[in-house]
Amino acid sequence: MLESLNDKELVTKFKAGDKAAFEELFQRYKEKAFHLAMRISRNSEDAEEIIQETFMNVYRKISSFEEKSAFSSWLYRITVNSAFMKLRTRK
Repeated sequence: MLESLNDKELVTKFKAGDKAAFEELFQRYKEKAFHLAMRISRNSEDAEEIIQETFMNVYRKISSFEEKSAFSSWLYRITVNSAFMKLRTRK
């Protein structure tokens, strides 16, 4: 059922406390976010940690998502920021 909803509808449900909506968003975007993290980190273990950090941030900060842009854009920005933080701590 949730698979048929668009991102905006899932975000609305997730903001209202629907954890299944978060799970659906995670399933939709985990691979794309992982590939982005891999392009930046060039390390699969780091990319896995980046994805964990990314989705933890999404879970904690969904209420701050203003929906002025697409959910995917917001998610990818969090992924990039998490990747850069990981690279900084690795040096």
